Amino acid sequence: MEKPSKKKSEKTAVKTISKKQQPVIKNQKARASQLNSTIKDSGPKVTATSTLNNPTNTQKPSEITTSVLLVEDHHVATRIAKNVLASLNCHIEFASNGKAALELIKNHDFDLVLMDIGLPDMNGYEVSQHIRTHELSKSTHVPIIALTAHGDSEHYQLCLDAGMNAMITKPLCKQQASEILATFVPSHQKWFEYQKPYQNIDENILNLKEKIVDFDYAKALLGANETAIYEILKALIQSLPQEVTNLQKAYQQGNWKTIGAIAHKLKSGASYCGALRLKFVSARLYDYVEAGATLLQNELYQGLLSEIEVLQKFMAESKSSASIS
Repeated sequence: MEKPSKKKSEKTAVKTISKKQQPVIKNQKARASQLNSTIKDSGPKVTATSTLNNPTNTQKPSEITTSVLLVEDHHVATRIAKNVLASLNCHIEFASNGKAALELIKNHDFDLVLMDIGLPDMNGYEVSQHIRTHELSKSTHVPIIALTAHGDSEHYQLCLDAGMNAMITKPLCKQQASEILATFVPSHQKWFEYQKPYQNIDENILNLKEKIVDFDYAKALLGANETAIYEILKALIQSLPQEVTNLQKAYQQGNWKTIGAIAHKLKSGASYCGALRLKFVSARLYDYVEAGATLLQNELYQGLLSEIEVLQKFMAESKSSASIS
């Protein structure tokens, strides 16, 4: 449990990095300046300690991975944080208590630690102090960011006194995580720069207004009549339950290569029968995965599942090819 506050701060409130309080900062120097105005340096200059965070000259920007230790005992908070960090191309190790966290610190190099305060065996302050003591023999300094439900000044000062670098309030959101990575893991900025061409997806991509099935398109493509195309469409519909199962399994495993391959196959099948909405979303997800971009991959994945459901519902409501507009 977190150490209870003895009294409220009289004058100042903690400035945490939150969506409401923290505007998007456009460059590394400004990020560091803004964060350092509210977060005192609690140790040596931050340096990357993980080989994952020191890409070679031949490493593609899309392959840059940041190694993060997540110390959290609440399963919902853990799941939220893992999803956010995975979308930002982080490799995540997990510890549900202080003892497990210290064991991982001894055997691995991390670029960043996200530390819950209320742990079952020892609190996050104690764990952070042990980490800082361990680092003395290694001459390293990993950034430690407190995750807490409390945003008052006393908890903030306790974090600094324990050797932490910053404090953010739960639940962790993508903007918070992005700002932390950009500020405390400078090499991750190369990955952010690589993502820029893929960040701005047309807002209509997941809210398409085209026909669910365009028979004129399919006729022109295949030179077949509407009845023949309808039969092809039925064959596609019959294959979708298995494809959805395969997609969900790959998603649970974090296997985006397989998701991309399934999307590519769906793109071809959808094109043949004029299912243009499904074709478009499948193609965009495939291209996105192939490019190694990840910021919006979850949104595109969910969009693909939604379009599959729309097409299935459309066909269920269609008694014959004549009823399809």
